[in-house]
Amino acid sequence: IGFSVLMGLGGGMGLPFSVALVSDYFPSQIYGRVLSIIYAGQPIALLVGVPIGAFIADRLGWHWSFFALGSFTLGAALVTHVILSPSVVSPPEKKMTYFSNFIEAFRYRSFLPIITGNTLLNVAHFAVATYLIAFLRQTYSLSVWEVAPFLLIIGFGQLTGVIAGGLVADRLSKTKICIV
Repeated sequence: IGFSVLMGLGGGMGLPFSVALVSDYFPSQIYGRVLSIIYAGQPIALLVGVPIGAFIADRLGWHWSFFALGSFTLGAALVTHVILSPSVVSPPEKKMTYFSNFIEAFRYRSFLPIITGNTLLNVAHFAVATYLIAFLRQTYSLSVWEVAPFLLIIGFGQLTGVIAGGLVADRLSKTKICIV
């Protein structure tokens, strides 16, 4: 449970860190494409990780899938640390306190509806991804291996959406896209 909480905290920090890194490393004209590449990691993880995890859990037991996940996470952290050298990052233009950034964001009228919509979208996504597995396993007595194809379909749909979203975000108003 403790490691799940840590993974949740890390996952929650991923979005702000990704956006901050993109703004530090890339010009604003290609933010959409770069973010779509970054966010393609989640659906790719579903497409690759779910079958591997399901195979390990089905053959060796669920303990080994968590061990493999933990090992992969540590490896990813090390690779990320090596790749993202702080010396490449440009210095910030304006020094603001941590909370003044939030106050500044809420001054925009469209911010609250956009962040609310994004939150509800993520709640729906994680509810479906979490409870679909339990529903299929309990209702139809499916094994982990038999449930994996349903998650692959979700992953393929997300990957398609992320790639298309990045292309669209660089061509249209980002605010209007978020509202839609």
